[in-house]
Amino acid sequence: MLTRMLTKGLSPNGRIVAFARGMQTQRRSRSHASAAKPLPDGDREFLEQVHVAYAALCAALYNFAPLSGHPGGSLSSGRIAQALVFGGLDYDFRRPAAPGADLLVYAAGHKALGLYALWALRNELVRIAAPEWLPDQSEQLRLEDLLGFRKNPSQDTPLIRSLGSRVLDGHPTPAVPHVPVATGASGVGVAAGAGLALAATDLYGEDAPRIHLLEGEGGLTPGRVHETLSAAATLGLSNLVLHVDWNQASIDSDRVCGDDEGPGEYVPWSPLELLRLHDWNVIDAGDGRRVEAVWAAQRAALAMRNGQPTAVVYRTIKGEGYGIEGRSSHGAGHPYASDGYFNALGRFEAAFGRRLPRFAADRGAEAV
Repeated sequence: MLTRMLTKGLSPNGRIVAFARGMQTQRRSRSHASAAKPLPDGDREFLEQVHVAYAALCAALYNFAPLSGHPGGSLSSGRIAQALVFGGLDYDFRRPAAPGADLLVYAAGHKALGLYALWALRNELVRIAAPEWLPDQSEQLRLEDLLGFRKNPSQDTPLIRSLGSRVLDGHPTPAVPHVPVATGASGVGVAAGAGLALAATDLYGEDAPRIHLLEGEGGLTPGRVHETLSAAATLGLSNLVLHVDWNQASIDSDRVCGDDEGPGEYVPWSPLELLRLHDWNVIDAGDGRRVEAVWAAQRAALAMRNGQPTAVVYRTIKGEGYGIEGRSSHGAGHPYASDGYFNALGRFEAAFGRRLPRFAADRGAEAV
């Protein structure tokens, strides 16, 4: 299976075990969080390897969906979400649905392709290194489940049946493990995530779990998001952390927001300006392709203790490393089994010394 081959390069090692062990411990007190030390070189190398495998999975998912999903935003937000899943979220690895755990809400629901790839990759690494820490299969998102991406549940196949693969919708829903709330339409996820943060604060008080939201700059333009930003600041939702994947590209523009060069084609403001205007703590992470920058910014966010919600803004490139960038990678990608697709897998092949299988049959519609 291609997905299994994509993780063979990440063989069992102490780094995987160390990351897994760090996530399966008891909840720590959020009210006494502090900034962590800089990311050690070994951890940086491991996270870079994770990203290479993740990017290859994203390319494969789009290729075999078939030709469905959003590879661009999934790739630009990859390192942001990876740092959260492998270090920023406070949850028990063995009980991912336990009450009181931090939550990751993909407010940008169209990045579902990346969400599924990341959680399946995380699950596979633990299966390799510390299988005793895996929860019941009903609470796992496995590599085998990726076969169900954008599949109609009434049109299963013998392989999907034999592996017990899940049906994974084009936008995330709570029917899938690690998805606390359904998202999709622009602006819905930010409001829903703020509601979760408010409920958690009401239930747990100062030790409320953090609700991490992942959104793009385009998802900040709806009016309901502005209302949510104002409400969250006024309510003092200090357990709400918004991660903005600012790749500056949407379905019809490569200049969504304003920046140092002038106003954007959608709105005049930058995400940094918008969030400061609404009285949020704002951390400018800079280049979201640098693991060290992403890691440091997220640790700074966890150390905030001034009673206000926090936003971390990362500058990224939509479709980075895929061979199609910017708005061209918004809901679009390489043709099935094309040279462009296999070129996108080249980074994985070079990093791990493995050549993935090529499609050698007729590429006509009937054969495919």
